[in-house]
Amino acid sequence: MLTHGPLATPPAFAVADTDAGRSGDTKASLFAVTPSSTAPSYNWASEQISASDDYPATLPGALSGNTHAAVSTTFLWFDPSAGHPFYYPNNDANAAWQGLYQLRMYTSGPGQSIDTTRYSSATIAVDQVAGEWTQIYPTPSVTATATSVTAPVPSVTSPAAAGTAITLTSVASAGADHPAGTIQFKDGGTDLGAAVAVDGSGSATSASFTPASGSHSFTAVFTPTDTTTYSGSTSTATSFSVDAVPADDTTTSIDMVDPAATADTSTPIHVTVTVADSTTPATTPTGAVSVKADGTEVGTGTLDGSGEAVVTIPASTLTIGDHTLTADYAGNASFNASSTASGTAYSITLAAPADVSAPTVGGARVGAASTCTAGVWTYAGTYSYAWYLDSATTPFATTARTAALPAGYAGHRVTCTVTATNPAGSASASSAAVKVALGAAPRATVRPSILGLYRGYALVGRTVKARVGSWSPRPSRYAYTWKVNGHVVSHRSSLRIGTAWRGKTLVLVVTTVKPGYATGAASSRGARVR
Repeated sequence: MLTHGPLATPPAFAVADTDAGRSGDTKASLFAVTPSSTAPSYNWASEQISASDDYPATLPGALSGNTHAAVSTTFLWFDPSAGHPFYYPNNDANAAWQGLYQLRMYTSGPGQSIDTTRYSSATIAVDQVAGEWTQIYPTPSVTATATSVTAPVPSVTSPAAAGTAITLTSVASAGADHPAGTIQFKDGGTDLGAAVAVDGSGSATSASFTPASGSHSFTAVFTPTDTTTYSGSTSTATSFSVDAVPADDTTTSIDMVDPAATADTSTPIHVTVTVADSTTPATTPTGAVSVKADGTEVGTGTLDGSGEAVVTIPASTLTIGDHTLTADYAGNASFNASSTASGTAYSITLAAPADVSAPTVGGARVGAASTCTAGVWTYAGTYSYAWYLDSATTPFATTARTAALPAGYAGHRVTCTVTATNPAGSASASSAAVKVALGAAPRATVRPSILGLYRGYALVGRTVKARVGSWSPRPSRYAYTWKVNGHVVSHRSSLRIGTAWRGKTLVLVVTTVKPGYATGAASSRGARVR
């Protein structure tokens, strides 16, 4: 269906409808109608502009010379020489209605007038100055012509050497035609410069660019200038690869070891490793280095901005004796790995012992063996011990890590000094002072008992005596407490049984006294008074 054109080319108006129309209608005719903003649509001026034809119409044959109501090229049109067959121009008082015309298809039948209430229509706007007409209702459905664009062709063969500049060329077409427009070249989803206008043959070539090392996927996107007539299109992808940049050769050296030549086992060793680019022009290598002693890795580091790394090695990780230090550079995509050309001689000697945590004293109690724990040392060979009382400078014991504390030490403080010795020397460290506790209270191995009972009873008027039993350790002396029904009645070693206690229970409590020891106590069995 034609929806736009010059006045010399009339529109083609096609109607397709599922409505059977008015009963009895067998003919259809095309009318031209001049819309008016001041009158209802059924009162608009109109004129028949085609012959009547059978209705419903079948599909038309060749359009040339066809006079069907649905498709006609012979009816009168806006031709000044024909005298304008209907009201023209439309100079409606409402500016929005000026230049509007409507094409209507009416139906009729034998004995029936034209049905003006049911019709299909199309509204057009005529621009007499421009000499053009355009369908404005129903909105025309325009199908753009499909286009295609070829996959980009690189100017060099893949794979390309690193740093190679290339261009891409694609051709856009619509069948045999080459519509005007632009081609945007892309690498994946990234635009490669600005879009390039196609020439008369539809060809466009990108600006020169240098793709990075790795894989690429180039496509071309064609955008036509006339987007109504032609649709855009996107090419298939062209795979392209660029070789990696060759890595530079390097040299690795150990420039300094601190301390130089030798260190004892307590000293950290600082090894300065330098990696240099041996390719011209030279750049500064980056990455990791490792230091080895006799082929075994003992430390790692990372190169700084000057190509140096300081690797710290605890000397204690190396055995005592002579070693050979070497360094390796791991390399990366930009720099090749390298190693020191020769080793650096280095010796490790034994350090004197060093105290890491202080000695401690345990079990500081009269009558028990107090123990001195040496603490934690590095490089210790053997230990010796010295025990001191309070602030004394002369030890009271030096024979072993344990010491017996006599009764007189109770309440005083003892200290243990440990001396560690190895072939390189010796060092001493002392424990914190610990207060000596009283010895454990004597314990009754045979409990006290009451002498003078009669068949287990304490008889009124008789005298009973205390028997202390057996104790360990042996006390220096004893104390006595007699209780009747829990009440203390005497502290003597013997007791005369009183009449008032008859029927009650008598118990003897023996208490021990031993200097430097806690007080011990034990009770006899109870005896009934009668």
